[in-house]
Amino acid sequence: MTPSTHRDGTLRAPRVRQRVLVPRGHPDPERVRRQLHDALSAHLSGALDAAFGRAGAPGDDAVWRIRRITFDLSVNAAWDAPHLARVWATQLAHAVRRTMATGGDGITVMRWANRPAYLAAFIRDAADGTAWSRWWFEAFVGLRILPRSAQMRSALVRDASLGAAALALMSAADVELAVGQLSTADARVVLDAIAPATAEGDVAESATILLAAHRALGAPPPRGDEERWSLRLVAEALRNAPRRSSGAIAEVARAIARLAIVAGEHAARFAIVRRLLAEGNASGLRLVLDAADAERIAPLARVGRTLVETIVEQVVDTMTPRVVGERARTAEVDWMPFGAPLLLAPLAAALPLDEATRDWPSVGGEDEPAARCASASALVRLFAMATACGGERAARVLADPTTRWLAGVGSAVSVAQLRDWLAQIGVARAERLDVTVRDWRTNAAKLTNSHWSQTAADTNTPGAAERRSAERNWLELPTSLGVPRPLELAVAIIADGMLRDLAWRLPGFASASLPHLWKNFFAVEAHIVHEPQRLVAQLSRPPLAMVIAMTGLLHQSYRLPWCDGKQIALFMGDG
Repeated sequence: MTPSTHRDGTLRAPRVRQRVLVPRGHPDPERVRRQLHDALSAHLSGALDAAFGRAGAPGDDAVWRIRRITFDLSVNAAWDAPHLARVWATQLAHAVRRTMATGGDGITVMRWANRPAYLAAFIRDAADGTAWSRWWFEAFVGLRILPRSAQMRSALVRDASLGAAALALMSAADVELAVGQLSTADARVVLDAIAPATAEGDVAESATILLAAHRALGAPPPRGDEERWSLRLVAEALRNAPRRSSGAIAEVARAIARLAIVAGEHAARFAIVRRLLAEGNASGLRLVLDAADAERIAPLARVGRTLVETIVEQVVDTMTPRVVGERARTAEVDWMPFGAPLLLAPLAAALPLDEATRDWPSVGGEDEPAARCASASALVRLFAMATACGGERAARVLADPTTRWLAGVGSAVSVAQLRDWLAQIGVARAERLDVTVRDWRTNAAKLTNSHWSQTAADTNTPGAAERRSAERNWLELPTSLGVPRPLELAVAIIADGMLRDLAWRLPGFASASLPHLWKNFFAVEAHIVHEPQRLVAQLSRPPLAMVIAMTGLLHQSYRLPWCDGKQIALFMGDG
């Protein structure tokens, strides 16, 4: 039996089983069984209404999931069907009340404060890839056949107001994880559903609400990821002001996202854009920007000079690396929004990439400055570390100067150079990369009896294929990067291998899903201090800092051959 009370006080029991015991030698036990079955089929629902009405409706909006209730009941076979159902319902009502009185044990009895909290729990676990191992999410079982993104989108938009309330209850980290698993199209659908546009939408009010949320969200989105970033921004706004969202909030969120992108891509023209917005001249934006950018940003021209100036200042601030701590006064400090490449760099350095890319083209040449050059192995290393941060974050990681330095890629290598290089990597080269790295790992596993031999054995376990498919989706790179599919698959396998190497060092988490590992261990930022002989990185504390602290991963030193002999020292900050 799996009953569940909802906000309207209903009880749902998908399975009701009864075992009928009669005295030995009873002349017709089948008649008794049939009589009880017929009584429950025809009269139990009405009897339960009366029984729970007498017991009193729950005093809150809590959602309960009870895995099984078992109770004994003595009846007289001579009773009529309505009487049998009433006795049965009374005992069931008492059993449910006794079970609910425990408050939920987290194992066989689960409780959530309300329906939004229950939906938020599902979205969080669906994003993490663990929802279908939880018996209490049986209510969503119809979504299981869908891809992960479609599962979350369907659950959130089925009742849009409920979906908005669920996102408002989730932490910023959980929203980031969930939104990161949505496709761009699904993120757009969810955003339009939870924040539908209305004719009377107040643009200035929406901008005020989103401005406060933007301070918490921080860094701007890359082009192509605006829908997900805008959804995160609206979710943050809902958490801060759930009852104040107007019918223009999605429109303004998208405008802020595009403004941040324009600020980064068109710095020379941004001063003009800023002046036009302050003057409320939306039509003038088309003179300095393409039609799509101008149309997307235009709503900000209606929020008023003071407010738009505040928005612009805040957007510009997010384009500049943050500097904190006393070290900023005496040394150069950089901010890494994603610090995972600092953990991945030693593993990437050990890969046989020079051998795998021996005949590949490089970027730049002998007559180019070092900042505009990169070897093929360095570029593969960079793409592998970016992919390991989750495909949707890859564009920002690829552009990060510290990550480029760790990979051996020149800081001034342009996006155009990267695209030209990618266009030269055909299927044969991608296959050679894949085979070389696989053979290297296989040989290493044989020599050391490492976890890779055990990982290979685990691929035939139940659910392994579904899990690997979900993890490939998590590693998938945005199409806007233009990475050929064969190379993308080869790099994804390398990235997965590096993350598994790290996971193997975490007690009890060797088999955890990649989204779970990212959320709890590797989604850290870092502040980088450049000293003459070393680079010092202070990493933020992940949610499971106590576990990772035991491994020493966040407190280690190493050197990379291409980093001028500098020591790279990592340590975990206090906050």
